[in-house]
Formats: sequence, C-alpha cells, structure tokens
Amino acid sequence: MARDVFSLLHFPMLCGIIAYAFSIEEAMRHPAEPLHTGVRAALAAGIVLFAGGMVPAMWRANGILLWSRALIVVVLAVNVLVIPAAPAIALSIVFVATVAIALLEESTFTARIS
Repeated sequence: MARDVFSLLHFPMLCGIIAYAFSIEEAMRHPAEPLHTGVRAALAAGIVLFAGGMVPAMWRANGILLWSRALIVVVLAVNVLVIPAAPAIALSIVFVATVAIALLEESTFTARIS
C-alpha cells in the first residue's frame, strides 16, 4: 500500500504541481491578457493531476472514494478549458473549487469520525 500511494500514485500529483506552477508563472507574466489555450490546458491538467490524483491515492490507502472531489475537479477542468478568461478570473475559479473541496471533505471526514 505504501509503495502504491507514496510512489506510483504520488507521481501524478507531483506532475500536477509542476503544471500548475507553469500556468501561474504564465498568468503572472501577462496579467491583463486572457490565458492562452496552452496555459489553460496546463492549469486544467495541473488541477486534474494534483487534486484529482488524490482520489485514487485515498482509495488505495483507506478505501474511501472521494466522489465529490472527482466531480468538482472534472467540472473545474472543463470550466478552465472552455472559458477564455483573464488570469484573475481563471485563478478565482480554481480558488473557489479548492475551497469547495476542502469544505466538503472536512464535513465528510468529521462526520465519519463522530
């Protein structure tokens, strides 16, 4: 289990951080321009790989399937890819989705512990 989670399933999350960092760097270079297609794709891929990569890792480690996280990540990636928005709007969408994931999972895990 440790081998699977901390090496095989951890690698996509690491790649997601790299893709996300690239998209943030490009967004900061051109803050007034809409994000180019490649940058939007990198942002969407970064979110899918990082936040979505936790879904199989948690399933393998604990047997918990994070359906809400998977759904939010897919909706987020589609929105980031489809909406050619300014960096501030695209990053705001990512922020709101991240907060939604945190709130949903906090309430889910708190309910399981109680």
